[in-house]
Amino acid sequence: MIKQRLIDILYKLNGLRRVPLLDDLIIGLSNCIKSFGAGEIQITWENLQVWLNRFDTSSTSLLLRGVHTVIECQEIEYVKNILPRDREVITFDVGANIGLYSLLLGSLSATGSTVYSFEPNLDIYKLLQKNISFNRLDRKIRAFPIALSDEKKVDTMFFFQVK
Repeated sequence: MIKQRLIDILYKLNGLRRVPLLDDLIIGLSNCIKSFGAGEIQITWENLQVWLNRFDTSSTSLLLRGVHTVIECQEIEYVKNILPRDREVITFDVGANIGLYSLLLGSLSATGSTVYSFEPNLDIYKLLQKNISFNRLDRKIRAFPIALSDEKKVDTMFFFQVK
């Protein structure tokens, strides 16, 4: 029942037509879902627990595509290969979103390393904080609900509203 409901939600949110092969893909992906709450979905990715907002079509699209695109897959492998694990490092995740890269960096880096994550959208920032706490990476990842710029100024940002 939950798998069928998930399939219906994912099709509806992403405006997709029913395709049997895609149903099989979604059912396969739903096997890694740990919880199906009022507005959030928890998945396992890279041995981490990641919370997504099921109404956020970008997060849902990530789930549909197996969490990341081909380009992101290459970036993730690049990060895994260049990240020193034998010494402390400081990294920045600007526009952290729900924290996929922050979580990856925090989980793979040496003890004493720090990841500074910046996400200005408060709704998404809350999920970022939840992902950091849930994965017990509070000592390695410091998140800030601000945007960064190359100019010193206060400005207005506009976001899509997620249900």
